[in-house]
Amino acid sequence: MSLREFLFGKKRRCRFSTNLSEDECINRLRKLLIKDTIWIPSDYSSEIVGTIKESIFIIWKNSGRNSWKPQYRGKLREMSKGAMIDGYFDMYGFTKGLMIAWFSSGILMFSLSTTLFFLKIINTEDRDIPLWCLGMMIFGVIISRSGIWWGEKDQQSVIDFIKKTLQANQID
Repeated sequence: MSLREFLFGKKRRCRFSTNLSEDECINRLRKLLIKDTIWIPSDYSSEIVGTIKESIFIIWKNSGRNSWKPQYRGKLREMSKGAMIDGYFDMYGFTKGLMIAWFSSGILMFSLSTTLFFLKIINTEDRDIPLWCLGMMIFGVIISRSGIWWGEKDQQSVIDFIKKTLQANQID
């Protein structure tokens, strides 16, 4: 398992094929999803939510306030007989960016404070600063892994939604 997979979860590729045309798939998704928005309204009660813009869509299970839940990022392509849906599950991009900033600042502060401590530039009373930075990174790992674990079952709900809504068969 790579560090990226450990901290942000594994990207899971999922492809589907359907006998519906690309336009019909887009129309079906547009009827059920919110179009091109960042925030989902709080009164939106659908089990699966997401956005669609042209032939690209992002969907996820509406399962509470788990920012680490997996999102399916898909693209529709017209084929000779129907359409191909090619995409993958990954963590929400904004959350991933915040976690990268969190871990980067923790590593930077830990490295800087440890170096300053061993060079005796900071006082011995401040020797717990590197431990706070280390604790910050450990907390980040725990919260990230917990969110990924809570969101694992949501992937199957999204797959089932795609199969049902777009009458699709999963390829891989």
